[in-house]
Amino acid sequence: MVYGSEKKDPFQWAFNRKLKQAFKQLRQDNVQNLIVDMQGNGGGIVLNSARLLRYWMPKPFRIMERETMKQAARAELITRWNPVSALNFSLQYKADNNGGFSSRSTRRYFRPRHKDAFKGNLYFMMNGASFSATTTVLAKTLDAGMGTYIGEASGSAFWGDFAGHFKTVTLPNSRLQVRIPLKKMTHAVTPNRANGFTVEPDFIVTRSYEDLINNRDYVLNYTLGLIREGVVARQPIRTRPLQASVQVNNKQQ
Repeated sequence: MVYGSEKKDPFQWAFNRKLKQAFKQLRQDNVQNLIVDMQGNGGGIVLNSARLLRYWMPKPFRIMERETMKQAARAELITRWNPVSALNFSLQYKADNNGGFSSRSTRRYFRPRHKDAFKGNLYFMMNGASFSATTTVLAKTLDAGMGTYIGEASGSAFWGDFAGHFKTVTLPNSRLQVRIPLKKMTHAVTPNRANGFTVEPDFIVTRSYEDLINNRDYVLNYTLGLIREGVVARQPIRTRPLQASVQVNNKQQ
């Protein structure tokens, strides 16, 4: 699963269509074990996290508890050459009690999809490069008491992360460029449902020498072994017979 490009698909319609097609096919094929590959996925658009979650979350949900920025961040988002930027900022953010700004959209609820909802076992393959909006999907699913997590700990925290908007700074001596996040994004999750500071795997899988030499997808092989043995960390409600399937980067194999 890879989040869509804003340049080629600014309204994310193509991404949404791919999701609909994929989960419609899963329902038609009566798939009961779904592998979602989050490895190396750096995140993307938070709205797309919600769009994906709608296909398996059991009840209406919010993505974020709050999104906040300090006062100084406003100057980075409003520019003189773009008069619309000030209006856009006012539509998205409001002043908070801490002297900064908070998002106006965090109270939005997303309703689950019913027609093509996935009711089977969810297996998430993840690693330390599963950042930002990718960890949002993992954290919200774990918070709902769903999913089996395989591989390595995610790259972002269960509670949220710093992302959204960035300021790029060029260091004066080395000329290295550093991206500094301007927004703090706090997930709408219950803290005591965390399984660690990040989203931790239920089954830790590390690469062996043979895996490296043979270019073997060791996490996928391990996950398929769990499915064959009927092993799950969190059991969903059963409504249909089992059938194994693999979903990797929105392509069924």
